[in-house]
Amino acid sequence: MNHSQGSWFKRYFSILSLGLGILGSANAENYKTFFRVLSSPSSHVTNLGLEGTLTWNCPSNTECRIQRARSLERGNWADYKIVNSSNQVNSTQLRIPIPESMVYIPGGTFLMGDLHEDDLTATNRVVYETPIHSVTLSPFYIDKYEVSNEKMSAVLAWAFKNGKVGIMRDTSYGGTGSMGVYSMENWGPEAPIKLLEIEDSGEPEDTRVCRSDLSFTGGENPFPIRAGKEKKACVSITYRGAMFYCNFLTDIEGLRTRVYNPLTFEASTSASGYRLPTEAEWEFAARAGTTNRYACGQTIDYSKANYYGNPLTQMERVKTTPVGSFPPNEFGLFDMTGNVAEWVQDNRVVYGKEELVDPEIISSNKMGVARGGSCKSVPYYCRTSYRQGVSQYETRIDIGIRVACSKDF
Repeated sequence: MNHSQGSWFKRYFSILSLGLGILGSANAENYKTFFRVLSSPSSHVTNLGLEGTLTWNCPSNTECRIQRARSLERGNWADYKIVNSSNQVNSTQLRIPIPESMVYIPGGTFLMGDLHEDDLTATNRVVYETPIHSVTLSPFYIDKYEVSNEKMSAVLAWAFKNGKVGIMRDTSYGGTGSMGVYSMENWGPEAPIKLLEIEDSGEPEDTRVCRSDLSFTGGENPFPIRAGKEKKACVSITYRGAMFYCNFLTDIEGLRTRVYNPLTFEASTSASGYRLPTEAEWEFAARAGTTNRYACGQTIDYSKANYYGNPLTQMERVKTTPVGSFPPNEFGLFDMTGNVAEWVQDNRVVYGKEELVDPEIISSNKMGVARGGSCKSVPYYCRTSYRQGVSQYETRIDIGIRVACSKDF
């Protein structure tokens, strides 16, 4: 088979008979993705083109499951695309269109952690930002913006109309309780799972404790937004609610496969769908090739980010702002400092010294991580290396999400 060479990377193809299908691989420096076609009777991959076209032979009128894996050693195959063949020779475009709001992050190696020894010198702090360690990441995509109220409203409306979410009132703490959006897909030991805290329709804004700007009315627009809040970052979403949002967004687009198992919340490293960035990806994207203390620069001020300053003069700033209100970082990402802290995929654990490649830290401690600080955070908590530990079941009025996805190949 011929070797092909692009302007910015080399790609090679390998062929290996697997009985049920054929495996093709693509290489971009240290980044590899493996594809196979599963069908019955068996299929035969004939080519994987530089532009992303996969060609294979199989009998007509056969369902072919194109699967992807990041590593052959893991054997972590996941459905990438399902194609119903109409001919004996078939082809499909593996490259899935990326939304215009997403930015390509090229990947690379960086030093992760507190590069300025801020956490070491802080009084009575638990050191979660050291030791500094080397991390190498594969390329990925991440959204320019935090998820806004209008995006959350649209996705939840689709989920509600398709029977994937319902509305419940939580009275476990007494009183009339609070309204929430709950998953209808998960009825395991921990069910029901709260996705988002919402306000009671007509509730005065200043009486809310940890609720979003969305309410529930049913009808054609089941999740209306408080007037004037449409462009603001959505808050009061749980860690697992963020995962469901990513799954629903994947379902709506219809071009990708889900990353998160709705029962176990395990993440597939081979699925093509939307997901939360890993903690390492978030920090790499926030740093954008720099060693600055903040994503917005070495110093912070009110022209660069929405954060909490002198409470006597800056109380009007202790509110979220419309996404994209401040200048982006060098990668073109907005609000990586302040506005709302952002859930990442990992659990919070103590760092080690070893060098890591594409790390994902999933443990059983139920402590999630939010990054970037918020409109309620003083500068210390807005630093790029700061790791805010938050219960996976908790909702906060200053925590939201930003969506990512893996590079196709």
